[in-house]
Amino acid sequence: MSPVRTAALFFAILLVPAVSSEQPDDSYLRIAKAIESFGEIFREVQLRYVDPVDPVELVDVGIDAMMEHLDPYSEYMVGDESEDVQNITTGSYVGVGIVVDEINGNLYISDLREGGSARESKIRIGDRIIRVDSAWADTLGQDGLRSYTRGQAGSKVSMWLLRDGKSDTIKVLLERRALELESIYAAHRFSSSIGYIKLTRFTSNTRDELADAIQELQNEGPLTGLILDLRDNPGGLLDAAIGITELFVPQGSAIVTTRGRSSDETRLYASNRPSKYPKLPLAVLINESSASASEVVAGALQDLDRAVIIGRRSYGKGFVQTMIPLSAGASVLKLTTARYYTPSGRCIQRLDTRNADSGSVDRFRTSNGRRVSARHGIDPDSTVSDSILPTTLANLEQSGAIAMFATRYAARFESLPDDFLAPKSAVEDFIRFVATLPNDMRDPLFQSIKRLEQAIDESAANQAIKSALKTLQVQVERDYQAQLKNNSSLLIELLSHEIRSRFSTGSIQYRAGLLAIPSVRAAHEVLQSPKYGAFLAPKLPSDQ
Repeated sequence: MSPVRTAALFFAILLVPAVSSEQPDDSYLRIAKAIESFGEIFREVQLRYVDPVDPVELVDVGIDAMMEHLDPYSEYMVGDESEDVQNITTGSYVGVGIVVDEINGNLYISDLREGGSARESKIRIGDRIIRVDSAWADTLGQDGLRSYTRGQAGSKVSMWLLRDGKSDTIKVLLERRALELESIYAAHRFSSSIGYIKLTRFTSNTRDELADAIQELQNEGPLTGLILDLRDNPGGLLDAAIGITELFVPQGSAIVTTRGRSSDETRLYASNRPSKYPKLPLAVLINESSASASEVVAGALQDLDRAVIIGRRSYGKGFVQTMIPLSAGASVLKLTTARYYTPSGRCIQRLDTRNADSGSVDRFRTSNGRRVSARHGIDPDSTVSDSILPTTLANLEQSGAIAMFATRYAARFESLPDDFLAPKSAVEDFIRFVATLPNDMRDPLFQSIKRLEQAIDESAANQAIKSALKTLQVQVERDYQAQLKNNSSLLIELLSHEIRSRFSTGSIQYRAGLLAIPSVRAAHEVLQSPKYGAFLAPKLPSDQ
């Protein structure tokens, strides 16, 4: 923590008693007393604790504990910590155009941005970052890496990467450029004339990006329906959520209400512009990672009977954060000041958060009288899970084994056709590759057997038990290999997708397999059938 942050805290400590002296209310007297107690304890710790204590670190712990006590979203930010908020607000950033995942302490390229210098270089998805300028990547982490990839437009950064399957490191010189923080990950038009758009975030540009994307799809011919995919979208700006909803609902429609402690934090947001797509059939996809602004859009479109919601219950983040600039330097307090409520009056915030509303889960009704529940996020009209892989393959995908093999396999080629399909020999190579992996990357069952083997070795078990365990191990391995071979067709599909992605961006490959995603397929079916009207049909008052 910086001295600036410490100064900010003590400025606040000095300020509160001054306010309380002007307003001799009991609550302000309690604040003054609490601050006095904090100052006294802090002074005694500094003077009398057995070991020297850094006052900056001590205050850092105090601030962090105070924020954590409130809720998971309130946060005190200084300098670079507030950069993400600025990016969302402006809709742009300066960087090299890479998306990075951290796995076991290593940094891997997980996607490449269009327009970024990394996309134009030799970098591929799956490459491991070894060094950036003079810093070793394993000492940086994702946050530390950002200070090297971000900077002034036109400046350059050197990067060394390791590609599994290649013996030498790959060095690239990347130029930092001004890049749009794109909200749309993929836009696609099916042969059925149904459109599909996946939103990944809500920034100041999102409404215009979405309107442009819909127009581009319509340029090919009229759309008979639109799938708006908000799965895994953590949210962003409230204004963006309102702007998106305005595209589909009548002018004057209530979209969301915020309610806080003061009248300043209680406000109704309604559509102020005519709808651009008032009749376009609409399906919205959500899941457990759809949060905040995503839930505002899904909740409003559901309450107004404007869209069928498909997928799984959303995250339930219905808290409103206000950015409060503080006097000490570039510090900002992100503080929860209100809650979101949908047009029917539902609170989006889930009940298991400390400051959520108490009471029973009430039932609310949409404009057409359909019953909807509250206080735990947004429930879909049709529940569909996207977990389609057999357990054996799901474990290998989650552990990164499929991605590792794809990187190694793709290293043999300088390029591949867009319609590349992995041959059967690739499946055989993959099965042999899996056999060389640690147990924790293959299947939890192997880990359990390993622990059992260790327990037996440490005990006084007789030889017959040890022999039985060896027989079990052989049988499990044989069965595991058989499961992989029995899923050869699905493995070819998975491996082909991953291998192709090494020669393009993730979004390009994503569009190719859209209808293989259960929730997308379900939405596509609903929009083509009478089910759409049945979901949104008015319900009689007797439906209790």
